[in-house]
Amino acid sequence: MADETEDKQGAGAASEAIAAATKAPSGFARRWLRIAPAFDRKVLGAAVAGLLLGTLLGFASAPRDRYRDELNALRSELAAGRADTARLFAELERGSSAATEAGKAVAAAETEAGRRDDALVERVERLHRDLAALHEDLRGRSDALGRDQAERIAELARTLDRKLQAAAQTQPKVEPATTGSIGDAAAAAPTMLGDWALREVLDGAATIQDRKRRVVEVARGDVVPGVGRVEAVERRGAVWTVVTKRGLIVPQDW
Repeated sequence: MADETEDKQGAGAASEAIAAATKAPSGFARRWLRIAPAFDRKVLGAAVAGLLLGTLLGFASAPRDRYRDELNALRSELAAGRADTARLFAELERGSSAATEAGKAVAAAETEAGRRDDALVERVERLHRDLAALHEDLRGRSDALGRDQAERIAELARTLDRKLQAAAQTQPKVEPATTGSIGDAAAAAPTMLGDWALREVLDGAATIQDRKRRVVEVARGDVVPGVGRVEAVERRGAVWTVVTKRGLIVPQDW
């Protein structure tokens, strides 16, 4: 639009110059007319008008060149802007790809963590099951060992009873003394304390138990509740015995 306005202004100026030239010749033209009177004045005026028109058109073309330079500069700036936009889109694409890869890595890490948690829970549950089975096995073995020990103790007590009874039956009777001592002295068999049972002997200390399931550990010189002082913890034959003033505490089968 600016170019068209400039062209119109230039054309108007040229027309005015031509009209002025045809109406009133310049000083140069008047001198030339004086020098060459034979030339036709109209031809000379047309030549002068053409010269002026060329000069004016040359001046009118200058704004067009300037606008062309500005247009080329604008096109260069637009091309640079397009290049920057393409570069930004490429960077955004790379950033999006990196974010996608990071998301995949996070998802994979979460999956791996979940798998490890499941494996850990399974191991803990298996450990609990193994401990429960071991506890049951140990309890069964303890019960079996207790029954076996009780049977052995009962067998030892029965053997001791038989031996003591046999010894009492074979013990000779004391004949009455002829010295006039008071009463007959008869050797009495040791008394077996049936309310107490010997369970174990270790390093001179005996573990005994009454019928109320009360367990007491005693050694020589200790006092057994309801029985008295312990005189000795000794082996008689194959059986251990706790000797007290009231009688003997031996293994029992109860």
